[in-house]
Amino acid sequence: MGRVIFRTLKDEKRKPEAEILQVNLHYSRAASAALCVAMRNCDFSLIQKPWTYNGEIKGLKEVGGELIYSRFIQHPSTCILVKKGFRILPLMHYCPRDLTAVKIKTPSGGGPREIILGSAYLSYVEAELPPAGELERLVTGFRGKGTHLIVGCDANSHHTS
Repeated sequence: MGRVIFRTLKDEKRKPEAEILQVNLHYSRAASAALCVAMRNCDFSLIQKPWTYNGEIKGLKEVGGELIYSRFIQHPSTCILVKKGFRILPLMHYCPRDLTAVKIKTPSGGGPREIILGSAYLSYVEAELPPAGELERLVTGFRGKGTHLIVGCDANSHHTS
């Protein structure tokens, strides 16, 4: 699991505005349970390869937040778990099978007011080389707009072509 902490540079002693985990669950029920425990100290989780059953992501309800992913996909490869208390806007037009994105509004304490979070899975079996087209569209869609972008991804490098 990777961990990112938002904090403004002006006040290192101030409580972080948000803490983020990035994790590949490898479709595991046990890893999903471990993530629920880890989320006690974090606000967001950028998840790749979540445990799914019948097209739904399972095992993460104990966190008590909002789970963002495309419910139109049979086996989603990514999702973002957001604890309660944050103003969010799921960016569903950036949510195909291998990418999930959400806009969050952070408390204005000198840091960025809007942050885009993305969770991406770059499969080594896809014909398109990384970065995947969906991820590239997300990055270019917010370039130059003053919005911060954080992407957690499982970027496989098994491409042979």
